[in-house]
Amino acid sequence: MGGLPATGKSTVARKIATAMGAALLRSDVVRKSLLGIPLTRRWTGGMHEGPYAPDVTRRTYAHMREEAEGHLRAGRSVVVDATLPEEAGRDAFARLARECGCPSRFLLMEAPEATIRERMQARQAEADEVSDAGFEVWRQARREYEMPRSALRADGCSAPWHAVSLLLDSLATGRSAVC
Repeated sequence: MGGLPATGKSTVARKIATAMGAALLRSDVVRKSLLGIPLTRRWTGGMHEGPYAPDVTRRTYAHMREEAEGHLRAGRSVVVDATLPEEAGRDAFARLARECGCPSRFLLMEAPEATIRERMQARQAEADEVSDAGFEVWRQARREYEMPRSALRADGCSAPWHAVSLLLDSLATGRSAVC
C-alpha cells in the first residue's frame, strides 16, 4: 500500500496485517534498520538526501521485496507499507506477487492537505514516531508522486476499518500481497 506521507498508510497497514494474519513490512522501519539508525531518531534534511537518497531508497525497497518473497514463498501473506511514489516500484511488488502465485492489490491512501498538516503537527509530539516526513517533504512528494494506473483508493480521513474492508473484500482467500 502506498500514498503520500501522513495519509494513514501505517495505521491502516497495521490493521490490515492484523486482520489477515500477515507480515507487515514498513519502509520507515526497514530503511532505518538497514542504516543502523535508531527508529525514533528524526531526519530533518531534504527528501532526496541522507537516508532518503535515491540509492538508499532503492536498497530499502529491494530489501522489502526480498523479505516479502520469503514470506510469500513460505505461505504467508504480506502487507507492504511504503510511499511507493513511482509506478515501477509498485509494479516490482506486483510482479513479485504474481511470480509467487499470489493475488495482490495496491491500496492508495489519500487525505486532504489540512488533515496532513494536523497529523504532521501531532507527530512532532510523539516520541515513538518512526516517520521522518515533515510538511515540506510532503509538498515535494506530492509534486513528484506518480499516480497509479490502477489502485484501490481509500480515504485516510475515514475510520481505518473502511479501508481494511475495502481491501479485504477485493482479495480472494489465501496468500496475498498488499503493496
